[in-house]
Amino acid sequence: DISALLAYFSAPEKFQRTPIPARYLRSTVFAGPASASPWSYGWMVETDKATGQITELRAGAPDLGVGRSATLVLWPGERSGIAILAPQNGLIQSRFIMPSLVAGAHSILLKGEAARPFPFGRLFILLGVMAVVHLLALAVQTGGAIAWARDIRCRVEAAGSRAPLGVAIFLTLLGIAVRLGLLAFLPTGASYLLGQPLPGLSAFALEPGLAAWILTALVGGIVRNLARLAWLQGPR
Repeated sequence: DISALLAYFSAPEKFQRTPIPARYLRSTVFAGPASASPWSYGWMVETDKATGQITELRAGAPDLGVGRSATLVLWPGERSGIAILAPQNGLIQSRFIMPSLVAGAHSILLKGEAARPFPFGRLFILLGVMAVVHLLALAVQTGGAIAWARDIRCRVEAAGSRAPLGVAIFLTLLGIAVRLGLLAFLPTGASYLLGQPLPGLSAFALEPGLAAWILTALVGGIVRNLARLAWLQGPR
């Protein structure tokens, strides 16, 4: 069905029975938006800056879509188009992987070949390993809070001053405050980057894997610092 739709939009004059005559299609959808908006009848329009001619019509691949992705791209000047359906679960895939697939498909249509795409699969594996190592390090640091507190007390006794203890408490409290601030700011920051308001924790649903890593790291860092404070203030 999607292939038939693309074929119709690419060359409507070749179809004997059409819901929209070819001349109307060319003069409306392919004429570009009448306002400053980049959208025209559901298509995002890209034009050549020098000639003003439409070079690309794009639909689908919603940046805020979670768990699905569909991209339809038409190149009116070349009378060609592609449709890509791919599972996705976040902004990284819709913002980076999908455009890479479109560029590769376009190159195959024009040149018969395409350069090897960026290995996003390896990138995700690397990010996963980094996340696991980071979270394990936080867990180990939390478990070693008593040893960390003893080391601070040893420094206090060696220096004959409570300055090292005061600095340690201040930095620990500062770490908690910074992480709490980041937890409160992340939805606002995501809304600013995407250019539209995202209420509450819904912002984290846009990129579940990365959001889970960030949230777990921030909460884990707070727990680690609370454990350190407890041992600094607790018994020797």
